[in-house]
Amino acid sequence: MQHIHFTSPAFTFRDRGKSTIAVGQEIRNALSKALWTVLKDAYKEGERRRLARAKADRDEEKVERSSEMTVKDSVFAVLQEVWALATSDGTLPVSSRTLYYAVRKPIQRFTSKELDFNYFSQTLLTEWKEGHGCRASTSIPAVFCTNLTAARRSR
Repeated sequence: MQHIHFTSPAFTFRDRGKSTIAVGQEIRNALSKALWTVLKDAYKEGERRRLARAKADRDEEKVERSSEMTVKDSVFAVLQEVWALATSDGTLPVSSRTLYYAVRKPIQRFTSKELDFNYFSQTLLTEWKEGHGCRASTSIPAVFCTNLTAARRSR
C-alpha cells in the first residue's frame, strides 16, 4: 500500500485519530491528474506486457494443441501393449472397464485430453475390434480379440 503525503493549512479529518482526511473534489481532481501524468507511461507499459504475455500464452497453447495426438490415435497407439499387459498376452479375461483403466495413464504421454469410458468402450474399442477382424456386436470375450493374440504372436 502506498501513502501520499501532502500539506494543507486546514484539513478536515474523518476520524478523531486524524489518520484520514476528507479531500474535496478539487483536490481529488488535481491529485488524479498529477498521478496520471507520472504513472501513465508505466501503466501503458504494464498493459502492453500483459497483452503480449496473454498472446504468447495463446500461441503456445495453439502449438500444443496442433502437435498433440487425438484421443483416438493415442488409444490406438497404446492399446496393443496395454491389452497384452492386462491379459498376460491373451491368457486372462479382461473387461472393457479394466482395459479402460489400464489405457488412461499411458495415453497421457501423447495427449492431455481426458478419456471418457463411454467413448472408449462404445466407440474406440468397437472400432478397434472391427479393424482387427472382431465382430463389434460381441462383448469382450475371455480373450479380448483372437486376432490381437495372433497379431501379438506374429511380431
